[in-house]
Amino acid sequence: MLDNIKDIYAAKLELAKLEGIGLVSNLLAKTLSIIVQIMAIVITLITMLVLGAMALGYALDNYMVGILSFCIALIVVAIGAIFLRRPLVVKPIKNLIIKSLYEDINQ
Repeated sequence: MLDNIKDIYAAKLELAKLEGIGLVSNLLAKTLSIIVQIMAIVITLITMLVLGAMALGYALDNYMVGILSFCIALIVVAIGAIFLRRPLVVKPIKNLIIKSLYEDINQ
């Protein structure tokens, strides 16, 4: 009888370990997927900004003015991103992680 109880608890412990591994692997997979998507978006944006600066420089017949104007615009965006970091970046990431864990637990 005591052996059966030990076996039941060992099986429950193994099941809990497997469920934990499943939760962690799902979270890591989603996190890595988001990181890859963000990297692709950043590379695309950088390319578009360089092309936009070149186009503006071509239109003004002065590449330095085009690049300088885009640099100023990027500095303004960076300052805005610093001040809006919490509501635009931190909260959505926290909510995504919590939602992901909650969905995985309830499945």
